[in-house]
Amino acid sequence: METNFLQVTLAYPPELEDTVEAMLAESGTIGTQLMDPETISQYEANHPDWQLADRDELLEDLRLQAGDAVKSLNADDEILEFVFFSADAEGRKAMESLERQCYEQYGGEIRVLDEASIDNGHWDVEWKKSYHPLPVGETIEIVPSWMEPVDPSRTPIFIDPGMAFGTGSHETTVLCLEGLEHMALKGKRGLDLGTGSGILAIYMKQQGMATVQATDIDEDALQAAYKNAEANHVTLDIRPSNLMQGVEGTFDVVVSNLLAELVLRLLPDVHTCLAERAHLILSGILTTKEDAVKNALTQEGFRVTSCRRMGEWSAVEADWNVHAAR
Repeated sequence: METNFLQVTLAYPPELEDTVEAMLAESGTIGTQLMDPETISQYEANHPDWQLADRDELLEDLRLQAGDAVKSLNADDEILEFVFFSADAEGRKAMESLERQCYEQYGGEIRVLDEASIDNGHWDVEWKKSYHPLPVGETIEIVPSWMEPVDPSRTPIFIDPGMAFGTGSHETTVLCLEGLEHMALKGKRGLDLGTGSGILAIYMKQQGMATVQATDIDEDALQAAYKNAEANHVTLDIRPSNLMQGVEGTFDVVVSNLLAELVLRLLPDVHTCLAERAHLILSGILTTKEDAVKNALTQEGFRVTSCRRMGEWSAVEADWNVHAAR
């Protein structure tokens, strides 16, 4: 019997319960568990005479499991749900896809509170053990914030992967970093739309950008970006925004790791923050949506310069020329 699992903790209002369950049905999960103080109370009320020799110990395990997550709930009636995936590459990919869907399609409503690696035989949370320094591209190393770099020839980016999408392991993040890696960034102005953990903004600032603005709709992501920026000793202009709402200034480089549906909503307005000959890096695009994004870029006056793929994801890059815009 398998005892090791990956676990992601979700929180959402009761009215979205059917939406979440439908989403989970397509997510590749191997199981779910609703857990909050009310659930534990119901267990006690409905099963006062559990035929279990370790009833008290089990109840204590349930309370401990729910404890820290319950403190993060926004309302007394908010639902807390643990979602489990197999502890392998396929399971991690499925978990990251679910997190991305929650974050980008339901940001602020269906919240990802935490992820963990669970030894179900002992109820131990050992999620840190599943992370290690990760080489990206030719010059970058993503380093969990509690570890030391292993390759002195690479630029380390320290990231706490526990709370926000964008740890460096997902194909879309890698595509963005590889695009930035081959650009001259020193002295330029950068914008990271939908910053998540802040990893892309941090790298841009490390490479000598004069200013980097990092925006996100999700408060947890903004807090994670603040924390990760501090860990890397860089200063970012971190602010809340919904796509272009809240963005201020003009930028030479704009990077956006968002799903294609959000990119298509963004494109008609993004020119308002672009400097002449600005460069755009768009990732988070399924290969099946690649042509739609490229067509929209051309229609809005951009010149598509490259398209790179990794797995089922694409990154499209384009230059802006105000004189060619419609």
